[in-house]
Parts: sequence; structure tokens; C-alpha cells
Amino acid sequence: MAVFWVDTDTLLNLPDFRAHEKLVQTAQKLGQRAKEDLYLQTLTPKHPLIADLEAGNLKKFYQRELKTRKELGYPPFFTLVKLTYTSKSVAKTGLEAEKLYEKLLAVSTKQLAIEVSPPYEPYSKTPRKIRLNMAIKIESNPNIEQDLDKLSKVISTDWRVEVDPESLL
Repeated sequence: MAVFWVDTDTLLNLPDFRAHEKLVQTAQKLGQRAKEDLYLQTLTPKHPLIADLEAGNLKKFYQRELKTRKELGYPPFFTLVKLTYTSKSVAKTGLEAEKLYEKLLAVSTKQLAIEVSPPYEPYSKTPRKIRLNMAIKIESNPNIEQDLDKLSKVISTDWRVEVDPESLL
């Protein structure tokens, strides 16, 4: 029995640092279930990841993925912290996000070597609620727990904090 995966481009082009990893994992699972062949539908058959899957060259994929993650500041070389604020008020959400962003920028220049993203709307929407996210990158180091502790003193309990989240979306 052959297995067909329609629209691999959704994962291939998802703006998330783990998207390619998820595509490889899904392709491996589907490949194990396929008794014959696995067919991937894509608009970009020459994409390096698709070429690696077709050639069965996962080592090349992993090497490229690790290089990219190091250059862009993603795990395992950096610790990510995702902050989410939710409210029913657009104004309140925007104000809280801007206040925290300014605090984090001040901390990043004085106390911690962190990179802070401006507030952004998450990929998925919640009905009747306004959400804004921020992402913080901290270079992995032996004192990461102390760095996270310093950050926790700046972030109010109204914010949901996820260390090394599954996704930044």
C-alpha cells in the first residue's frame, strides 16, 4: 500500500523554527506505515529538505538544521521564552505588551544578554480575546536558571510564560 501526503508545503513554509523537524518526523512516521512508497505533494520539489527526504539523507538535513538554528538563535544553542498576554481589550493588551517590551529592553541592555522580539499576534486566534506574544532568546549557558530567575522578576503574573515552547506561533 502506498501512502500519499497531500500538501507538504503547509509545514514546509510554516514560519516556525520547528516546522522542518516536524515535516521530517511526519514523513518518517508515514514512511513506516507505507508498505510500498510514500509520495509527497509539493509545489517546491527542489527544496533542500524535500531533496534530502527523497535521497534518504537525513544526516545532511540535521547538519543544515543545526547550522541554521545556531545562526538564528534557536534551540539547542539558545533557550527560548514565549510570553503571551490575553485580554478582552485591544487597548489593554497593547499597553501591557508595550510596557513589558520596554522593561525587557532595559533589562537586556543592563543585566542580561537577551534578544527580545517586539509584540506580535499569534498565528491562531482566540474568539473574543486579544492575544499578543513576545519571544526572548537567551544564549545557552551554565547560568541559564539565574537568567530565567532575573527575567521572572520583570514579568508580571498576568503573562503566560513558556520556556522552550513547542512553537513561537
